[in-house]
Amino acid sequence: MRVSLFTIAAVLATAASATFSLQELDLRRNRQCLKASNSLQEDATLATFTQLIDHTDPTKGCFEQRYWHNAKIWGGPGYPIFMVNVGEADAEEYAWHLINQRLAYLYGEKLQGAVVLFEHRYYGKPQPLKTMTAETLQYHTVPQSLQDNKRFAQTVKFGFDNCGSANVDKSPWVLIGGSYAGALPAWQSVITPGVFAAHHASSAVIHAIGDFWQFWTPVEQAMPRNFSEGVKLVIKKVDSILSRGDMQEIAAIKKEFGYVSEFYNHMEKGVNNGTLNKGLNEADVVLDVAGNMFANLTQRYWKDFCTDTPCDWEHDKEIEFPSSPTNLGTARSWA
Repeated sequence: MRVSLFTIAAVLATAASATFSLQELDLRRNRQCLKASNSLQEDATLATFTQLIDHTDPTKGCFEQRYWHNAKIWGGPGYPIFMVNVGEADAEEYAWHLINQRLAYLYGEKLQGAVVLFEHRYYGKPQPLKTMTAETLQYHTVPQSLQDNKRFAQTVKFGFDNCGSANVDKSPWVLIGGSYAGALPAWQSVITPGVFAAHHASSAVIHAIGDFWQFWTPVEQAMPRNFSEGVKLVIKKVDSILSRGDMQEIAAIKKEFGYVSEFYNHMEKGVNNGTLNKGLNEADVVLDVAGNMFANLTQRYWKDFCTDTPCDWEHDKEIEFPSSPTNLGTARSWA
């Protein structure tokens, strides 16, 4: 989906809850407040923020919350800060948000904004408390996370800002997230209106559904027919072998997809004949392996397929895509 960067500029300028209007700000570049960036490492810097364990009771203490920032294109005071809360994951795995070709970075590039990657409490490290118990997990809530976002935006002291002018009272902030983390900006706009200049809620969840298989329906519908039919045949075949095949058949399909014995062991124990080994947490293993199998399959169609880092697919040279998705239901909209 292509997103117009001018649209974001308009959102920042007209957001009803915004404290700032870009037209009212002096957007002349203030280099005196910028610290020099001389290396790639400084372009994506790891730091920690002293966060409250319980925002309703500061006496409960604090913990160090991790964040990363890329301010090499920040224009200085009055220029936007694009904050990405990654949600339920170790934020270090999402450091690619800070580099080119990612949504937040493209916003920053267009509007001379800094990009900040913020780690959700209780995910990644360090943890708010050393042990995980019913008592210590009571601070693992959406309201606490929303207050984390607010307090960070209001009080963080960035290493790239000499003048203390990068907080929400002097520069407009945009909160960005996807899926569960996409719901956070939507909730934030209601719970703490006026703190962030704009809220970007991508694929924000509205219902908690354990097995949301319908997610893939528009993906299948938007695929070229020759490709999607092939994928469905492969999935059907793999499902059949893993659910009803013997050890030799499972070993053969493992070899077909190029997986080592660890793959076979997990799939055989986790799926074959309905046998589950709870001690190995097979559900997650099977999902991960299934995802890798799909990636392996798509590599046969795209030469430049990447899973860990973003890359440009020259899909027009590999497979013919329709100019626009077809056969889509009315429940979804595509742009």
